[in-house]
Amino acid sequence: MTRGLKLHIDLDAVRHNYQTLQSHIDENCRMSVAVKADAYGLGVDKLAPFFHELGCRDFFVARIGEAVELKSLIPNDSLIYIFDGLTSVNDAKTCREHGFIPVINSLLQAELAGDLPVALHFDTGMNRLGLPLCDLSEVGNKPLNIKIILTHAASADVAGSTQTAEQFKRFQTDMDYFPDAQASFANSAASLSNTDWHLNMIRPGIALYGGESLRHAETDIKDVVTLSAPILQIRQIKAEETVGYGASYTADHDMTIATVSIGYADGFFRSLSNTGYTFVKNKKCDIIGRVSMDLITIDISHIANEITANDIVEIIGPNITLEEFAKNAGTIGYEVLTRLGKSMEKCYSKHSRTNKE
Repeated sequence: MTRGLKLHIDLDAVRHNYQTLQSHIDENCRMSVAVKADAYGLGVDKLAPFFHELGCRDFFVARIGEAVELKSLIPNDSLIYIFDGLTSVNDAKTCREHGFIPVINSLLQAELAGDLPVALHFDTGMNRLGLPLCDLSEVGNKPLNIKIILTHAASADVAGSTQTAEQFKRFQTDMDYFPDAQASFANSAASLSNTDWHLNMIRPGIALYGGESLRHAETDIKDVVTLSAPILQIRQIKAEETVGYGASYTADHDMTIATVSIGYADGFFRSLSNTGYTFVKNKKCDIIGRVSMDLITIDISHIANEITANDIVEIIGPNITLEEFAKNAGTIGYEVLTRLGKSMEKCYSKHSRTNKE
């Protein structure tokens, strides 16, 4: 049961974002898309086929289970890459059976790969996954079927950072060692920042889904999601009365408050207790009291005569963007999308809304 919770996904905005990123690349570079984590929480079953319609043929997931699911959703002319690579002989067998391309992150994974088509991932500064530069000659001497080499930019979304340029310079050493292999460097932010970083393939993720890898005003990326929830009850409270668990909010005047059908079980952040805000009929309404499992309470005193039960509360939308909501919660858009997407009823439309400037 979704209790009236609606996560709206604007497919026109997704299309616009895809085409915006595509417009940055030339004929020697191709678009891939990251659809890991259920397409960042927005529904891989709908979005992967949609990206295929838009012309994408290269898809990245994190784990082999995601690859198996994705295989059933898109035509066989697509390539599916697995960021986590291989953890066992069984993984290698599954890749062979389905035609998946594991991303090789270590010499052990290279051994497991055998003659499988692979991508080689080199660590150039993220210090997370990837082959270190010292393994370059050893992995280069293995009889691998290398389709592409790649690395991942750690700070392309950080204004003024020099790390991305430094990583690209290190990656050029890897490219020089494998001159016949295609190469991929750019995530969303790097794709939008510098055409020199595009190489043979860009790998956008968050920008496709409306998140800010760089400021929307600078990139023409559109917001994709809106989230709304209904008011269940309206009540009046007196000064000195408290609201919610732990009595963490005390009214300093008589108030009208509304109880809204969303809470932390729905992916809403408990950190927004007494600090976050929503919008009702385009009017800002503060969250008061603690966020509970499936409810929040908001102050509607200033618009009480305009509001009735079952009116819709804007959680994310034209008045409060994904990134603003994430900042208020002390997190990032990635986490918001992947948390909310697990529990919400997803509604897909091709009716674009106008972004709030």
